[in-house]
Amino acid sequence: MTLFGKFLMILNIFAATAFVYIAALDWGKRYEWSYAVFRQHLVINGLPLDDEETADQEGLHNVRQVDRLGDSTLSSLFAPVGGNPVRTQQEELVRLRDQLKAEINALPNEAEKRKKLKELLVPLARSSLDRSEVRIWLDTTKPFSKVMEGFDAIFAAAIGAQAVDDSDSQTQTTQQTSLAYRLVPRDKRRAMTHLLFTLHPDLQRVTVVVGLKALVDEMNDQADALMPISDSVEFAMLGDLSSFEVEYEQLLSDLKDLAFHLDERSRMLASQQELKKKHEGLVELRKQDIVKFKEAINVARKTIKELLHAQQEEERLLFESQSVLRDIRSTNERLEREIRRLEGLTR
Repeated sequence: MTLFGKFLMILNIFAATAFVYIAALDWGKRYEWSYAVFRQHLVINGLPLDDEETADQEGLHNVRQVDRLGDSTLSSLFAPVGGNPVRTQQEELVRLRDQLKAEINALPNEAEKRKKLKELLVPLARSSLDRSEVRIWLDTTKPFSKVMEGFDAIFAAAIGAQAVDDSDSQTQTTQQTSLAYRLVPRDKRRAMTHLLFTLHPDLQRVTVVVGLKALVDEMNDQADALMPISDSVEFAMLGDLSSFEVEYEQLLSDLKDLAFHLDERSRMLASQQELKKKHEGLVELRKQDIVKFKEAINVARKTIKELLHAQQEEERLLFESQSVLRDIRSTNERLEREIRRLEGLTR
């Protein structure tokens, strides 16, 4: 090999080394930029719905999204919201369902459990009518186990949500009669976002799970749903205000009448209390008189008893005197008869 050939060979080696080095730098930057795009994709679109969702980027259509989520990526995503990372929105929804069921089951009685379910499920409804029907359903459905079955059905409807063919009237009618159908959107992403946004206590974690795009769409849907409700509430408040004004005037008039009657009754009560006081004084005097009369009666009874005893003694003496007088009279009559007899003999 000539000297020029050796020079070209060494030059090719240096060129190949430089190419490999530049290619490595390019691959590193490409990976770094691709990972940054993926992280931005997660911020905007959130976690994959389930384990089967594939990437929508060019060249990655057959790659499952969960396979691109490494432990380090998940840890960095969930570190600002308290950790405990999940890989899919469905996993977070199941975790939320189990957490809420545990809170409900920990309540002391059925009434408290129904109250808790009202706080959770009523905000899921998009209209005043649906909210009223949810309250009625929670109040009237028995036994309570059926209520919990309906609660589970709502989460199951979100996990299994899919578009319904409008031509299938039987399926559509069946779903429209169910509580889950009326509370949960038929699109799976919207359904999961709706439940997580409405029921989850940590909004920052929900933002990480569902992404900014779905969260903003849900907020707009909630705002659109709440506008008619707020209008109906405002209209009802105006009606209540008008009714209150009428009832207030009537109530004020009734209160004035009651105040007048109360004043009259108060004066009457004071008069009656004064009369009662006088009567109580008279009663006390009569009681004293009764005591005096009883004492006088007792003295009179004692005196009468003594007089009766003296009278009895006098009557006894009178009887004895009358007996002696009768004996003397009898003796005188006998002597007179004897004298008359003797006088007759002398003649």
